[in-house]
Amino acid sequence: MHSNNQPKTVLYSLLGVFFFSCVTYINTHITPPFLLSKGIFSNGADSLELVEMLGYILAGFTLTQLVNIVTNKKIILFSIFILIICTSSLKFIYDYNIFRLNFSIMGIATYSYLTITVLEIIEFSGNKKSLSLAAVFLFWIAGHFTVDYIVEFLPILMGHFLCITFYILSFIITLLHKEAIIKNKLSTSKFSWLVSNIELQLLTGFMISYVTLVILWYYEAYALKEQLALSAPWLVQHSMLKGIFFLTLPLAWLITKLNKYLANLILIITLLVSFFLLPIYGNDININLYLLYVIGTCLYTIFICNILILADKFETKDFKTASLIYFTICAIGMYAGALSSYISFDIISDQGFLFSVYSVIGTFILYYLWYFFRHRLYQK
Repeated sequence: MHSNNQPKTVLYSLLGVFFFSCVTYINTHITPPFLLSKGIFSNGADSLELVEMLGYILAGFTLTQLVNIVTNKKIILFSIFILIICTSSLKFIYDYNIFRLNFSIMGIATYSYLTITVLEIIEFSGNKKSLSLAAVFLFWIAGHFTVDYIVEFLPILMGHFLCITFYILSFIITLLHKEAIIKNKLSTSKFSWLVSNIELQLLTGFMISYVTLVILWYYEAYALKEQLALSAPWLVQHSMLKGIFFLTLPLAWLITKLNKYLANLILIITLLVSFFLLPIYGNDININLYLLYVIGTCLYTIFICNILILADKFETKDFKTASLIYFTICAIGMYAGALSSYISFDIISDQGFLFSVYSVIGTFILYYLWYFFRHRLYQK
């Protein structure tokens, strides 16, 4: 690819991230009433989300093998095409099993689009990977905030139409991309070598994805039982996104100046301390808000640190494969969070939320400390 095409390709990809963010946020608003109109209630809706997460995992394992023999552009175009078909067909589906199949396919396409788009942005960012990753989050959050201003005026059918429209816009701007053709199938031995060299990043990705899912699914019930100041899911999500939005650029700059392994360790400990303080000071609305800012910012920064560590370790096709393995483990972490948190929340009553978080983060900190000093990561 010629260097003068790189900024244009990154901009097109970022616009795609913005459109896709709008679609996902619109879907969070129109899906519940849409499913109710089809006779699918809350338990069935949760089951559909789990099926969609399984689609993420399946897509991750598949793309890991395909990413270096199929171009980014083909994967992105095919993913959007599948999403347009599946989204259009939802209106005409009434059988629950077909709904499950449809959501699973949409999960595969969603994962494929987002991961390949992010990798494409990094691939054409040169030495500005940190800034480009910050831009991805800024465009993603901007999509959410944009929908905030129009969502109350969106009936189900209009929201459904807008989702399809945004997918079509993403399809069109993808057609404007320049392709970078890389064809090199990954050997089994090389795959094993990659996994062994990103062990800590994989475990970190699992942890932050697990915690993120637990917050989005189970924080509301916990906050209501504990009578915390903030409990509405949309407010919790907005608080975390606002913290990320305002700190994205300075953090992206700071990460490039620090030892990323040490930064991750500090962030993970800060994350655990924030959850410890939540039940103690969460009744104060301002402290509750600040703690959610910190939690969201820590999760975001750890995610960015891991990708930058992978970018430092590998180049070209090895980086793409390692990143997809990382994203796949993140998807598994989300699915594990949905299952295990549900069990722990039922068994341990209102403390199940914190028990789940403490167990995962606390155990991981002990392992991270051992790994950090055992491999002298403080010298990196």
